[in-house]
Amino acid sequence: MNFDDVIRFLRQQKESYRRIKQVDKELREKDREIERLRDENQKMKKELGSIQNDYQTVNEDYKALIKIMDRARKLAFLADDEQEEKVSFKMDKNGNLERVERS
Repeated sequence: MNFDDVIRFLRQQKESYRRIKQVDKELREKDREIERLRDENQKMKKELGSIQNDYQTVNEDYKALIKIMDRARKLAFLADDEQEEKVSFKMDKNGNLERVERS
């Protein structure tokens, strides 16, 4: 080995060391990014769980409201039918219809 070979070897080692430091720096940045994304993922999972619970509650309330509205509609039709049965019409002397309530 001559002196030039040693210098070339040392320069290669220096370049390798520089690349290793760069890769190490990138690796640390990626590790920090992974940790940040894990934290964000956990936060979003919690938020999703909360939103799913809210959705389920709203959905159950909606179904209950629809049932109440259906019952009210049916009761309204039954009440109308009962009133129609109690009401009849008769013709007066002039040919006009007048409403007569039945008991």
